[in-house]
Amino acid sequence: MMVYLSDKKKEKLKFLCTQALDGDILSIRFVARLHYQNLERDKIRALALNRGDYDAKMQLSVLAKEDLLWWVENVQQAYRRIIHAPTTYVFQTDSSDTGWGISCSSHGSWKS
Repeated sequence: MMVYLSDKKKEKLKFLCTQALDGDILSIRFVARLHYQNLERDKIRALALNRGDYDAKMQLSVLAKEDLLWWVENVQQAYRRIIHAPTTYVFQTDSSDTGWGISCSSHGSWKS
């Protein structure tokens, strides 16, 4: 199974990444809208330096800019593959002179 972003989300992501690349100094609040590993590192570092003030200004690292550029160039064809683990079922039954019982457990992903 593969999951793709909607066209609306693709355009919004591309717009935000382009804005971030065009800006030399950004607010930490703006950067917090984008959740990518190198941006997160930059944001956490900037928040520590500015005592948690999201309205303070920050600069992006070269690695964060590379992440943004990748998204601008690849967002239209980006997707995520979802892999499901095998499913196992266990059924246990018992019976006696007074009645019967059953229990079922499942491990992994399954469809009803």
